[in-house]
Amino acid sequence: MLLRSPCLLALLVALLPAVTAQSLTTALQQQNLTAFNALVTAYPDLFAGLTNTTILAPSDAAFSAAQQIVGANASNVDIPSLLVYHQLVGAASLKSLSMAQAGNGEVVQTNLKNASEVNMGGVSNVVSVPSAVTLKQQGLGASTGQTSQQVTITGGLGAGANITTGDIAWDGGLLQVLDKVLDLPDVCSKTLAANKVTTFVQYLSRATNLTPNGTNPVAYYDTLTSLTCFVPDDTAFAAQAPIYNAMNTQEISENIGLHVFAGVFYGPETPSGSILVPVWGNGTRGFVFQSNSSGMFIGNSQLIRSDWALSNGVIHVLNKPLNESDSIAITNSTVVFAGVGGPSNGSAPTTSAGPSTSQTAGSSGALGRQTIFASGMAVLAAVAGSILALI
Repeated sequence: MLLRSPCLLALLVALLPAVTAQSLTTALQQQNLTAFNALVTAYPDLFAGLTNTTILAPSDAAFSAAQQIVGANASNVDIPSLLVYHQLVGAASLKSLSMAQAGNGEVVQTNLKNASEVNMGGVSNVVSVPSAVTLKQQGLGASTGQTSQQVTITGGLGAGANITTGDIAWDGGLLQVLDKVLDLPDVCSKTLAANKVTTFVQYLSRATNLTPNGTNPVAYYDTLTSLTCFVPDDTAFAAQAPIYNAMNTQEISENIGLHVFAGVFYGPETPSGSILVPVWGNGTRGFVFQSNSSGMFIGNSQLIRSDWALSNGVIHVLNKPLNESDSIAITNSTVVFAGVGGPSNGSAPTTSAGPSTSQTAGSSGALGRQTIFASGMAVLAAVAGSILALI
């Protein structure tokens, strides 16, 4: 006798995933992800009770390659933070990630939010899916055997990993296999240095009018809670080097201050047409953010790299510096986009020579972790390598 009741059929469909889903350990074993499985076994509490979660699991080859680079230099490890950074909130399928990449990209929330690693007012940090336009500018985006377009995930330090095998179901969500280990997000100066984008930090170090009492601007913004930096790349600055090199403290503070914003503005999460207000200028000037099929823009500058996650915000790399002549006037009726952790909508940061003290760094102190933690790749590689050696 056939079951024809819609209610019974619906019940069977609802129960089917629970019957067919496998444990995370089983899924990892079936994909021969020995290193990551060893870490899951070593830290079971970090994976217990997870639901609607996507696990980014680096392959054994990814761990081995990373370990060869790092050797025995990984120390003072915060392994739990690294593992929860590889946990995405929600079911991030290859189809949804591919669609996001075909558009203007996407940022995906992770389970990393502990104050020692994230200085964004209590919100979780993210990984990003770069847009196809951005990948093309980098000469990336080759096809894989499983998807028509390679899906890239960018973690901390602006470093990316590709999904090699995906959409593996387990009883808490999905599993995506990566060809590299993601790094933990770090501060602005270290992230730029890792990508050999150095000129911005050199000019920022001279912009002492941007900080209370002329304190070190680089250290100040590395520890500011919730920050966005729109950073011209070195080639863009080189074209204007004679102008910038001749600027006095006031002038360099004004020009660099146009590139620093209170609040976290992820590209895909910032509506086109939004007005963003930099820390310089007492909230009197702002830049229009635009996104279209050609990419993302702020003022007359294009984002050529986007959404590099920081421990306290995000970096976007520009093809040319922002100029005050490209900004618009802010009035009492202007609606300002606040982003994550920014000033209230319709208001703007208050600056005189620099930001107000109400926007100083939170107590979590992201700067201190520069010397405390090795990179995520280093740590996971070393730990997984040690575990593999014992198996």
